[in-house]
Amino acid sequence: MKVIITGPPLVPQAMEEFRLNGAQVQAMPPYSDPGEFSTQVDDMQFDAVIVRTGRFTGDLIEASPELKVIAKHGVGVDNIDLKAATEKGIPVLIGAGASVQSVAEHTLAMILALMKNLLIQNERVRKGHWDKSTYNGIEFAGKHLGLVGYGHVARRLARLVKPFSVTITVYDPYLAEDKRLDGVQQVMCLNELLSVVDVVSLHCPLTDETRNIIGTEAFNLMKPTALLINTARGGLIDEAALLRALQKEQIMGAGLDTFGNEPTHADNPLWESSRLVVTPHVAGITGESNHRMGMKTVDNVLRFLRDGSYDLVCLANPEVLPRRQES
Repeated sequence: MKVIITGPPLVPQAMEEFRLNGAQVQAMPPYSDPGEFSTQVDDMQFDAVIVRTGRFTGDLIEASPELKVIAKHGVGVDNIDLKAATEKGIPVLIGAGASVQSVAEHTLAMILALMKNLLIQNERVRKGHWDKSTYNGIEFAGKHLGLVGYGHVARRLARLVKPFSVTITVYDPYLAEDKRLDGVQQVMCLNELLSVVDVVSLHCPLTDETRNIIGTEAFNLMKPTALLINTARGGLIDEAALLRALQKEQIMGAGLDTFGNEPTHADNPLWESSRLVVTPHVAGITGESNHRMGMKTVDNVLRFLRDGSYDLVCLANPEVLPRRQES
């Protein structure tokens, strides 16, 4: 079995599992360009690819004749050409559930950091300032949290914030309207949520339908005291509209872990705003989640290469099923 990783190696326990099962594994530098990858393809016709960083395009899939399975070290698959994989009958398997707790905690941390103005206060104190007389933080308790998308991470976040006695409203058009939500209320229109909540937290996948779902119209509806948090996918937010909203004080602040183009650069116009907390797409990266994700990814790859089986909850392109059955 030959496996290539588009990025750094997995956790040592996962790499050892590959070794014990006789797999030959090649890791690549993060965000390698397609030319480097093509060279690796020529040198090593691999059976599986593990996507960590960068895009795995249709051209790369086409150039990999021995490829049997694609595994995402994560859950978002907008950097993988699902259509091309499906047309080739190649399943794309995600690490379902492995990073849920970490992403939910990171989301909560961003909310609290913004409400307490922690980053600016940290910088001010280090520079010799003592703003106690002018500081005015915000309590999260009793506020209204809006969740756009109600998958595993959003549900975990809803449990984490229960001690704060917040009101939670969910917008998810793919959630049955009569499904029991355990005290979480549901709206069928995104605008209805945006106009009433104190925090908007994004937890939906990036699709043609959700791209730039938060843009000028959304910011016009939000409270001037509202926060926007994105630990999902970068393309969900129109970043130019976000910068205008921050500059015009249409919203109080934003926390971003993901961006439309990654990695970001020092000249990103968003950095002009001090009302922003940013991290480099690391919400799901903790020692605990890395271990779970690494082991789940290895299991996805080895299980499929052994006997063609996989956990359906991990299958990102279920359309591949009829094609595989036909073959």
